[in-house]
Amino acid sequence: MRPLRALVLVGLLLHLACGSSLEPGASPAPARHDGGLAPSLDLAPARGDASLPAPDGAAPLDESALRARFEELKLLVEAELKKQGVPGAAVGVVLHGKLRLAAGLGVKQKGGTQKPTEHTLFSLGSISKTFTAAAALSLAGKLSPGDPVTKHVPKLKLTGATGAPPMTLHQLMTHTSGLGYPAYAEYEKATLDWNSAVALVAIFEQLAWPQWVAPGAVWNYSNPGFNLLGAAAERAAGKPFAELLEASVLLPAGMTQSTASVTKIAARDHAMGHSGGKSVAPGLSLSAPSDGPCNGVYSSAWELTRFAELLLNGGGGVLPAPAVKAMLSPQVTLSSLSDAHAYGYGLFLEPYRGTTRAGHGGSNMGFTADLAMVPSEGFAVVVLFNSAEGYPGAVSEKALALFLPHLSAPTPPLPQPTAAELQKLVGTYVDGFDLGTIEVAYTGGALTATFKKWKHTTKLQPYARREFGFQVSQAMSDALFLGGWLDFDAAFGVDAAGSGRYFVTRLGVAARAGP
Repeated sequence: MRPLRALVLVGLLLHLACGSSLEPGASPAPARHDGGLAPSLDLAPARGDASLPAPDGAAPLDESALRARFEELKLLVEAELKKQGVPGAAVGVVLHGKLRLAAGLGVKQKGGTQKPTEHTLFSLGSISKTFTAAAALSLAGKLSPGDPVTKHVPKLKLTGATGAPPMTLHQLMTHTSGLGYPAYAEYEKATLDWNSAVALVAIFEQLAWPQWVAPGAVWNYSNPGFNLLGAAAERAAGKPFAELLEASVLLPAGMTQSTASVTKIAARDHAMGHSGGKSVAPGLSLSAPSDGPCNGVYSSAWELTRFAELLLNGGGGVLPAPAVKAMLSPQVTLSSLSDAHAYGYGLFLEPYRGTTRAGHGGSNMGFTADLAMVPSEGFAVVVLFNSAEGYPGAVSEKALALFLPHLSAPTPPLPQPTAAELQKLVGTYVDGFDLGTIEVAYTGGALTATFKKWKHTTKLQPYARREFGFQVSQAMSDALFLGGWLDFDAAFGVDAAGSGRYFVTRLGVAARAGP
């Protein structure tokens, strides 16, 4: 037994770091959803290995042409490393559902000489959520998306949940659970045995977790929601999360080096994370076990490419085909971005050049990563950087253009709010936990938000229909243990008439007071 504080303090201060969205800078968004009901899934294992043929319009590539194009991609990666000041990277490509090439570039650690290979482990950050969803969905007969969470974590401690319907695993997998972060003092209370098969379950039974908003009310990107999903899967499988992940997904997929075990990561070939141009201390570059389901997976370009290949081939006989279909199907609509943006189970879905792009981004303790797939083309690219300041999405965009030049239809821009739409968001919003009362006003053609608790007013900068960037004050950052971060994002949940009902952020959710 040992105090939880030593394991999660850094994660608590930086819990908002896990990157998520395919859209550069995109953030939590309320969804037009199905009321929290989970679809019925037959999770029987798939059989066979149906590789995707070359799509219509795609020029066939022989092996030499494919390798030549991959060498061109490596040059593009090297240029991005220099431009962004990133020490090292790894990249992998799937084409037509089966061709895989991967390589490491740069160095494992700034100032060093060791070069990463396609087999060097990097932190995946929030791409871990994709693996957690796959692991949960692979537990056929033991848990189902429609299960209430309390079926698997019966002593779950929630505050502020009076009268709210029980949250489901479906809502955890779609960021619609409304679950928030415990108060800092709560972390002082827990003692955990990480050798226990239900250590994650103990976190949710020992700490009091705030129910920011009723389950199913809004879409709000939630790290604790996926950690709770991992706890439920842990209890259902009867083994610690890292072991569950290996048994249900990693080893069946041939991903023998990938792991969420801190001990195993440290003993294997892994890159060093970097933040602010400096190496992150070894003990901080590995995620705490408490955050394994949300951001704790390490993988290589080669093995993550293998995982993408399985997703593009309906599970490839390794993952349950209905589970993969559910992951790649819209489960909730991210209507604050557009009616075409959605979230599946552990994957973002968005329009891309006349088809659909699926994937996830990630950042964690000195690393950034990106997984981008175009299922209709059987294409995927994975990009792993060992720098917190890196933007691997820039490489993904260039890889998509390089390997899929026949996709020439323009991707529609994100819709921008009109003056009338902005004015419908004006009002008083109240969060009973940390944010307090927020006054949203319309002045000079723009929205402002005043956090009355801190006497702080900030402009809401729109970048999509109901998505905005804003700044917190230093006092807010200090009080909320945000590690000095000041830039955040907010979205509005609206009613059928487009009037604001919720002010949604990863710092809390405020409900509109009055009509």
